[in-house]
Amino acid sequence: MLRFGVDEITAVAPQPGEDLELAAEESRLGHADTLQGAAEQAREALSSEQGVPDAMAAVGAARGLLDGVRDHDPAAAALADRVTELSYLLTDVATDVASYASSVEVDPARLAAVSERRAALTALTRKYGDTPADVLAWCEEASARLLDLDSTDDSIASLVAQRTAQREQLAAAGERLSRARTTAAERLGRAISEELTLLAMPHAEVTIAVRRPAAEEPADPADPPPDLLAVDGDWVRFGRSGLDEIEFLLAANSGPSRARSTREPPAASCPG
Repeated sequence: MLRFGVDEITAVAPQPGEDLELAAEESRLGHADTLQGAAEQAREALSSEQGVPDAMAAVGAARGLLDGVRDHDPAAAALADRVTELSYLLTDVATDVASYASSVEVDPARLAAVSERRAALTALTRKYGDTPADVLAWCEEASARLLDLDSTDDSIASLVAQRTAQREQLAAAGERLSRARTTAAERLGRAISEELTLLAMPHAEVTIAVRRPAAEEPADPADPPPDLLAVDGDWVRFGRSGLDEIEFLLAANSGPSRARSTREPPAASCPG
């Protein structure tokens, strides 16, 4: 969906503010005949080429009348000067109106092209944003998202490699912990047995067994469950306390009896 949208926007290549410019141009081209006719009539009213009364003639007549009496009254002279300024302004306006009338183009081909372009922009703004600027912002965000998606396979491969390395590190740490526990279990068993001798149990013996529980082989060794580790070629289930199950065993006068078995950190109670 992202790729389709980016391709669609790229094919049209909208520009910021283009919709407003095209709307104005379409309105101008669509009413070219009316605009041209109005401008020509306005120019004729200001300065006629047909010899009919026009604004220039009326202002000229007013200026002549006031100029004829300007020597008799300063106020009349001031009005004559203002009418003279008005005649200059009318001349400029009439020139500009004539220039505008000649610049208005009646161009059906250009009108069709503008209408088609506006339709293409409208199709984009209906899908991707209210304005061409919004459409371009969506396109930029979608392009960035596509780059992320296109690199997903590489990211997955990198994450799998990281997970494999961490599982190997975890298995090595579990093995070190198991060896340390085994060594400590032998010392602790002897120490407890010596204490029992002082408690009038000279034949009692305590041993601490450090074992790894058997675990089933995963369906997919390349993607094992989170709680299985490959240790020395075997699959071992692990938890927060490591790879081992710990058992405290007491051998009294008659033989060993199991006191406690747990996968949590060693804690034992010995029956009397």
